[in-house]
Amino acid sequence: MKRWRMTGTCVLAAFLLLGSVPVQAAETQTDGSAYTIKVESGLKGVIRDTGYLPVQIELTAEEDFKGSIQIPCQVRPWNRNILSVIIDSLLPDISTEGMDSAKERDYTYRQKVELDAGESAHLNFNLAVPDDIQHLTIQLLDESGRILKEQVSPLDENRYNQRIIIGVVSSEAGATEAIEAQQYGETLRCVSDVVEMTAEEIPTDMRLLSQMDALVLIGVTEQSLSADIQTRLSEWEQGDDGALIQATSADDAVGQLKEYFTDERIEEAGVIMYSSSIQNDLAQIPVKQQPSLWLYGAVLILYAVFAGPGLYLILKRLKKRYYLWVGITAAAAGFTVIIGVLGSQTRMRAPFISYAETYVQSGESVVRQVDFGIQAPYNQEYSLYVDSSFDLVPAMDINDMGVTSKEAGRFHGELVDIEYQEDQYKITISQNSAFSPEYFTIHCQEKIMGGITAQGIFTEKGLVGSVRNNAPYDMKDVFVLMPESIVYVGNLPSGKEVQLEDCIRFTYSIGGLNKFFAKVPEFSNREETAYLQEILMNEVFELYQSGSLKSYVFGIMQKDELDFQLDSGYEAYGYSLYRASADIRYRNGDEIFCPFGQYRMKLSEGDYVDQQWPASYMTTDGEMTIYYDLEGTLEQLSGEEVKVTGLSMYTPDYAESEGQIAWKGTISFFNREKKRYDQIAQWQETMTEEMLEPYLGDDGILTVKYESAFLVEPKRSENDQMIIPSINLSGVVTENAEN
Repeated sequence: MKRWRMTGTCVLAAFLLLGSVPVQAAETQTDGSAYTIKVESGLKGVIRDTGYLPVQIELTAEEDFKGSIQIPCQVRPWNRNILSVIIDSLLPDISTEGMDSAKERDYTYRQKVELDAGESAHLNFNLAVPDDIQHLTIQLLDESGRILKEQVSPLDENRYNQRIIIGVVSSEAGATEAIEAQQYGETLRCVSDVVEMTAEEIPTDMRLLSQMDALVLIGVTEQSLSADIQTRLSEWEQGDDGALIQATSADDAVGQLKEYFTDERIEEAGVIMYSSSIQNDLAQIPVKQQPSLWLYGAVLILYAVFAGPGLYLILKRLKKRYYLWVGITAAAAGFTVIIGVLGSQTRMRAPFISYAETYVQSGESVVRQVDFGIQAPYNQEYSLYVDSSFDLVPAMDINDMGVTSKEAGRFHGELVDIEYQEDQYKITISQNSAFSPEYFTIHCQEKIMGGITAQGIFTEKGLVGSVRNNAPYDMKDVFVLMPESIVYVGNLPSGKEVQLEDCIRFTYSIGGLNKFFAKVPEFSNREETAYLQEILMNEVFELYQSGSLKSYVFGIMQKDELDFQLDSGYEAYGYSLYRASADIRYRNGDEIFCPFGQYRMKLSEGDYVDQQWPASYMTTDGEMTIYYDLEGTLEQLSGEEVKVTGLSMYTPDYAESEGQIAWKGTISFFNREKKRYDQIAQWQETMTEEMLEPYLGDDGILTVKYESAFLVEPKRSENDQMIIPSINLSGVVTENAEN
């Protein structure tokens, strides 16, 4: 018997060995002799934008092929505990801070391919990859999913290093090498990547163009390029993303690059880092009709009282306590029905989309981006179809991503499959917990006819101009935003024009916009006010954090349908925000008026700097001295030599927010002739050029001492700040100004 057992065991082991090994070998076979794969990522291999990685793949087949190419990417993106997701989705008023946790996910980017023998296919992928992934894995699969070839492609190892990236299109041999030799030299003075390309290889995608700090054309005129490339280069320059340098020779190009790349530009150049706030933004959007916490609370309290002591006391009074258990069961069933009826209007029965859509107008085109998240009330597999005219990538915080460990991947692995089809993307999500969101970003450029235009002139008498809606969509909550003031236009139907002088203009300080959005009747007391205010504040901060003096017009688009979603039929909740540049000028002939004269200033010894936010400054001290470069501010606006002709100060309309107090105290100007400070009692009234003469020297510098009420009054709290008044400044271009 023992011999038979041993014989049986050997036969079974041999059978399993012979039956399993060939199958495993067939699944992992990577015979790629009949196929050639060429891979290029970023801008000819150079990568700067960490939130978007374009990958181009060329596949050549020596035999007939029908299958697909896929790029697997296993990551650990940011996300949150499933309980916090459910609470935020259904009950957004409940705080879930401290419940964050990472989730493991497998992303697969896939595209079907069909080739005859000898043919080649060019495939484009758009990826989001973790910062610690140094290689991409490219897999070639047949129709059954068997891997025919697997190839590893390295990524740009310098993609997170600060450096300058220059594109070069030249008819002169050796021009690229001559520019590249300037690394750490007199011209570039830092690490640089010089990318050689042909005129046809200049990208028309703004994200690829934004990889470059400068594009040099040597022996090639801009007019000789295609109309589409010319348009994109014009928009690229207008957006301050880079410089187009037209040179006659390599030496000429080196000279122009030396002039363009100042120390300040070199210091600012670097990797474009993204820290996505998509999750937080979308969490603010009301989804469907929210359950009433007060109503449900009242029902539960009523049930607790009735099914507990209430029912007992009633039955005791009726001398029928033997019905207690039956009564409790009936009460539970009855209240379950009531809660079910109350929740029928807010019940989630299918996947739904939360989205934040932004249109940014630039020249004759608009850059359209949609950040969206999709959630499902169950953990079954589901699919979403998206317009393939967009570039699509998972919206993840790249800085918080990392390659998953095998152990963690076995513990939790959500699967997201992105298939590139001919006219649409198919996103398939599986192994996903109920209500756990998946976030994506889609991006495209579209031509526009008109869009929104806003133009005006600022003088001492106020703002004169107009804003017109030439877009095909009606707009609501339209406003024009300037460095120190905001004009609320209101509703603006398609084809309508509104005069800015007919609208109310409000001034604001750094923290005053929150109060504006909360107090203006048109914004307050509305369902979307909370998230709309947050979105607009984020937009404003991004535009003005670098000290910009530009103006913009914003509006909320009224769209009947969500057109980026195809054939899915899911309900969507969100907004569409439109933004365009506004042409607001502060010069009328030779006269200049600047309502933010405090723009160039310093608090102590050192250089005068442009404020990070061109609005009022704040102080927590009782006394502060500020040096204003008034002529420097006017010259910044005009680009010519000027002299100051008038000055007044004002307290912004929306200067007060929590912890920020409108100015109370005394203001004194330093008298250069008498070497003392003179108190200016009527600082809100205009001081003429003659009145300013003792205080304003030939250098155009005004020294002002502020003594706040904090010197004599106690603060309400330790963090209280006093808003220093803003400055209305007027001037005139001098006769000896250079044209």
